[in-house]
Formats: sequence, structure tokens, C-alpha cells
Amino acid sequence: MRDSMYDDTGARLTLPPAVRANGVVNGTPVDTVAGGGPFRVGMLVVSAGAVTDGSNAITVQDSDDGSTNWQPYAGQTQGSIPALGTPQGNATYRLALDTLPRRWLRAVINTTGATTGGTIGAVFLLRSGPGSGQVT
Repeated sequence: MRDSMYDDTGARLTLPPAVRANGVVNGTPVDTVAGGGPFRVGMLVVSAGAVTDGSNAITVQDSDDGSTNWQPYAGQTQGSIPALGTPQGNATYRLALDTLPRRWLRAVINTTGATTGGTIGAVFLLRSGPGSGQVT
């Protein structure tokens, strides 16, 4: 079989699609070493269904052990994910992570001003290619 994206990428769910109400939800931690890793670069893909009200800010955090010391991802990025509100619904957004210096990743969503909210989910796409980061 020829080389394909299937051979050197992985997809890991961090925020299951759900209607988001007011508050902060920490996504499921994603191990960048297990299950085909070590992965060197990644991309957060956010899928927004209908958003009727409120604002949903999504950020990326990383950790050395997947349970403590979560920090905002400080590596270089490409692209952006806007605060998702009514005009940003029914779309997908992506944020490329140039390096993965720490082993674990998660997405975090902070929803404010929602009465009925909106359906939002997120997946990390990970690639094992020649990234510039060192995963430990």
C-alpha cells in the first residue's frame, strides 16, 4: 500500500460534540506518544453546529503528565479559532500546533452568555512527521 495520511496521522477526540452551557469544560486529555506516536505536530479541529446565543472561547492546554500542571499552549500556531457565537455556527475551524513540547494536550471551552447555547466539539489531528518539537 502506498504511503498516505492514514499511516502517519492520528485523530483523538478531546471535546465530544455537545450543547455547551455557561461554564468551563476541560476536554479529555490526549496522549501524543501512545497509539501510533510519538506525534510531533498537531492541529485542533473544532466543529460548531447551530449556535443560538452566547460566546464560546476555545483554547489549547498542554501538560507533562496529563493530569496536573496544565498550561496554555505556548508553542507557535497557525490559523485561529474565533470566539464562537451565532454568526460562527455551522462551520469548522482549525488551529495548527507547530510543535508539541509537552506530552499531553487538551482543548478547553469557556462558554458565557448562553441561554440555549450551541453544539460544539473538537478533535486533535496528530502527525508523526518531522516536527520541530521534542515530545518527552
